[in-house]
Amino acid sequence: METNTDLNYGQAEMSLTNESIEFLKTGAKWAKFLAVLGFIGTGFMILAALFMIAMSTSEQFNVSSMSMPKGLIGLLYFVMAAVYFYPTLCLFNFSDKIKKAFISMDNNVLTESFKNLKNMFQFIGITTIVFIGLYLIGIIILVIVMAGRVM
Repeated sequence: METNTDLNYGQAEMSLTNESIEFLKTGAKWAKFLAVLGFIGTGFMILAALFMIAMSTSEQFNVSSMSMPKGLIGLLYFVMAAVYFYPTLCLFNFSDKIKKAFISMDNNVLTESFKNLKNMFQFIGITTIVFIGLYLIGIIILVIVMAGRVM
């Protein structure tokens, strides 16, 4: 026998079957696993940033052929860690709240869990668009620079 959890969307009504609830529970477990790995990865990025900044101030690490200012790579790692942290947090919150929603059978918590999932995908989508734009700008600049050298 299949139990349905009814959800209202405007005038349309949807329901979650036991099978779809199990799929969401399984997905939430994987989401939590990936979020924990994301937090660990963020921690490693921060450690790498601190290491690079510390090493850039060391005389032994002073390489004259480096074209970037000292510590810039370390700061770049801090920025990458900050950017990576937000979608990881959203994924973790999704997994945590969906589990709580099914335990308490609370539609508000279920909605919050899906809001976190939407925020994660929205952030990743916007970030992807920004990076595609940066790649295109970089390619255009590269073509212009290379064309100037050929002439």
